[in-house]
Amino acid sequence: MGARIVAIQLAIAFQTSRKYADSFSGRYKERAIDERLVTSEDSITTGKPHDVIVVGAGPAGSAAACYAAREGYRVLLVDRATFPRDKVCGDALGWKTLSFLREFGMGANGFVEENAPFNGVRVSSPNGNEATIFLPEDGDEYYPRGWCQRREIFDNSLMDKARELVEGSGGTVIEGFTVKEILYGDAESRIIGIRGRMKSIDDTMESIEFHAPLTIGAGGYNCPVSRSLIGGTFEEPLSNPSHYAAAYRQYWSGVSDCDNQIELHFLDKIIPGYFWIFPVSEDVVNVGIGSLQRHLDARSMKLREMMDYVTKENPKFAPRFANAILEEGSGKGSKLPLGSPRRLPPSGIQPRRSAMAGGILIGDAASLVDPFSGEGIGNAVHSAEIAISHFSSADNSEGFPESAANEYQRDLWGAMGGEMSHSSMLQKTFLKSPTLMNMFVSKVGKKQLLQKVLFDLTARKQPRDNPPSRLRILLSLLF
Repeated sequence: MGARIVAIQLAIAFQTSRKYADSFSGRYKERAIDERLVTSEDSITTGKPHDVIVVGAGPAGSAAACYAAREGYRVLLVDRATFPRDKVCGDALGWKTLSFLREFGMGANGFVEENAPFNGVRVSSPNGNEATIFLPEDGDEYYPRGWCQRREIFDNSLMDKARELVEGSGGTVIEGFTVKEILYGDAESRIIGIRGRMKSIDDTMESIEFHAPLTIGAGGYNCPVSRSLIGGTFEEPLSNPSHYAAAYRQYWSGVSDCDNQIELHFLDKIIPGYFWIFPVSEDVVNVGIGSLQRHLDARSMKLREMMDYVTKENPKFAPRFANAILEEGSGKGSKLPLGSPRRLPPSGIQPRRSAMAGGILIGDAASLVDPFSGEGIGNAVHSAEIAISHFSSADNSEGFPESAANEYQRDLWGAMGGEMSHSSMLQKTFLKSPTLMNMFVSKVGKKQLLQKVLFDLTARKQPRDNPPSRLRILLSLLF
C-alpha cells in the first residue's frame, strides 16, 4: 500500500507542476505552477472516511470546501480538470459573490490578477434606445461597484484559497480526478462516497475510491453526482429545455466605445435573450450571447451564427468590432440550468430535486442559475453555505440522513425561491416582448424603480424582502 500511495502522490505532483500556455489580451504567457503534493497518507488511502467529499472545484465546490474546512471538517475536494482551466461565463461577479469573497478575506485588492471594475449598467432595446445608469454611492443597500474577471483566473484563485483551508484542516485536494461512479449503501438508499480514476506517474490509470458521510455534487450542469442522484436513483429528467439557457462567449480586444460598465443589449434577432459586453481587463472584453434553449430549438438557431451576425453585420455593433481582434480559441458554448420554478416538478421540490441521504447538490448541479440575468456564481456560493450549515461531523458521522437532506431542500428554496420566482417573472414578461423592452430602456434612466430592478441583479448587499411586482413594474412603464 505504501508504494501505491507514493505513486499517487507523485502523479498528483507531476500533473500540477506542469507548465501551460494561455493567451490573455492577445499576449502569450507561460506560467509555472507550484507543486501541490498530497501531504497525508491517510488522505489518499482507499476507503478512508472523510467528513465531506466535494465533487467539482469551481466556485460552488471551492466555496463548499471553504465553509466546511472553516468548521474544522476533513474535506476531500476533487475535480476532473487541472487548474487553471477555462469556464464559459460572462465573468461579472455579483453582490453574493462579493459578499463571499469579503467573508473569506478575498477582496479585489491582492486577490485578483487581471480584472476590470464596473460602475454601472448600459442597456439597449430592440428599437435602438440606449441608457446608462450608474451604481449609487456606497450605502446600506448597494455596493458602489462590482468587478469582472476571467473565470480561468478567478476560479483558480478561489480554488487556491479552498486548498489552503482544506489542507489546513487535514483534508486533501486532488486535480485530474474523474469520478466514474457514485457509491451507495443501505440498499441503494444512501450515497456513501465516490469511485474514480486518475493518471499515475507512469501514465496508467489508477482507480481509487473515497467514503464520507456527505458527498456534495458541485460539478456543473453535467455533474456526475446529479446524474446519479436525479437521473439514476430517482429516475427524474435532468434537462428541461424550458428551464435551460444556452450561452456562447468570446474574448475580444480593441472593441470601440467601451467604458466601465457592463453592457446588456436586447436585439430583435436574439430575444428572448441578450447580447453582452463585459470588461475583464484593460482593452479586453468578454462578449457573449445567451438565450433560452427551447426558443433556440424552435427557431433552429445557433448562437455562434448569431454572434457572427452581431459582430459583423448588425448596424449598431459591427462598427464597434471593425478594428477589434478576436482572441483565438476563445469562442466556447455552455448550457445554463435555470432556477425558474417548475410547474409540476416530478419530486414536488423546487426548482428540482437537490438532495438525498448522503448527498447534496449545489450551484449549477442544483439548477440555480438566475432565470433573468443568467448569473450563477452568487447562487453557487450561497447554496454552498446553506449546504454546509446542514451538516455536522459529530451528528452525521454515520451518514447524512434523509431528514437533513429534505431540510436542506426546503431551506434552499426558502432562501432563493423569492429571487428565482421574481427573475422568472422578469424573464417571461420582458425577454419575450420587444415592445416592453423598448419601453423599459426608454424610461430606466428616469424611473428609480426600474433602476432598482437592474441594480438588484448586480449590486445589492442583501436580497430584497419584497421585490417589485409585475404590476408595479408595468405601471412604472406606463405612467
